[in-house]
Amino acid sequence: MVRRIRVSKPSKRKGLGRGLGKGYKNLIPKDTKVHSDSAKGRKQPQKIPLPTLIEQSKKIKDPIAKLRGKQIVIRGKRWFDKINGNTYHSTEVYIDGKLVGRVPFAYGYGNQFYTTGKQILADKGFIEYEKTKENVPVYGKDGKIAYYTPKESKNKQEAFNKFEDYRYKNRDKVLVFVDDVQRKKDL
Repeated sequence: MVRRIRVSKPSKRKGLGRGLGKGYKNLIPKDTKVHSDSAKGRKQPQKIPLPTLIEQSKKIKDPIAKLRGKQIVIRGKRWFDKINGNTYHSTEVYIDGKLVGRVPFAYGYGNQFYTTGKQILADKGFIEYEKTKENVPVYGKDGKIAYYTPKESKNKQEAFNKFEDYRYKNRDKVLVFVDDVQRKKDL
């Protein structure tokens, strides 16, 4: 018995049927002006010269210098929504008895009110940090850079950590209170 082998004809279109491409996409060459990362609005990584980085680090020596020696009170209220199972909070920040900032309603459980209080201090300029963002590359399946995504630098976290150190060393200067309330309107 003779076995017949069926041989397929090669496709007229480039790359089809041979496992070399993805159909019509190989037929149309990419226009570099249209398909470049900068045309798509993706930011390219920027190299900052070393002297600039050193100057930036010298700018803010003590991120909490404006808070030293002052009475800081962070007051939070938490409310648990029994129907949906979520926890919400409100936060007020006082410095030397004066209201600095307030967030009336925000999602968050546990000590999230305290983090919101630190953010209020940072927004009002009491906790200083260099507000720079760096672009982090995100790689695709082929190993090439697909796009860049912004990521906040560690300066903010380092400034918040210095505030934590200050809080634990000066427990009489930084007071944190929280109340659990029964109703949403008590926030």
